[in-house]
Amino acid sequence: MKYRILITILLAFYLAMSSYKDTQKNQEKEIANTMKDANLTYAVYTPNSTDREISRSAYADKLYGFWLAQCIANWTGLVTEMDKVGNIGETKTGDFYTREDWGTPDLPNIWSEGVPSDLSENIDFVFRGEDEIWGADDDTDIEYMYQHLLYTNKTSMLTGEQIREGWIKHLKHEEENFL
Repeated sequence: MKYRILITILLAFYLAMSSYKDTQKNQEKEIANTMKDANLTYAVYTPNSTDREISRSAYADKLYGFWLAQCIANWTGLVTEMDKVGNIGETKTGDFYTREDWGTPDLPNIWSEGVPSDLSENIDFVFRGEDEIWGADDDTDIEYMYQHLLYTNKTSMLTGEQIREGWIKHLKHEEENFL
């Protein structure tokens, strides 16, 4: 009787683990297929022995982390942008910020007529909620442009001509940053 109970428990455990592994594999396949774009052609590629392989879902996770970190860095930098430009000509803003300034009140930038940043009272990280949109700024022009060009050219490697044509197409001479 004891053996029958033990065998039943082991069988139940085995079936549960098999089911869990199958579910996990199905979820990974679903994620991989979900992240595929019907507008792109995915070339068949056989990795070389020196290539590093990464799953599509792991890559998507790392890419998401890259863009999130880029946005946090850009928005955090907006708090102090143009506050301290050094002592150039008539503009006397003093020495640049250092680590010791982190967490202290933000100073006005050279354009704000004495008003500190409205993003944060102190020099600190600036975050947006999951339901909010992170705005773009001129510090990510290259990253956004290359991502756009990779997608519109349906490639993972841009040629010099594709890069040149993409930049020329998106130049806006009437805007301060030209993009």
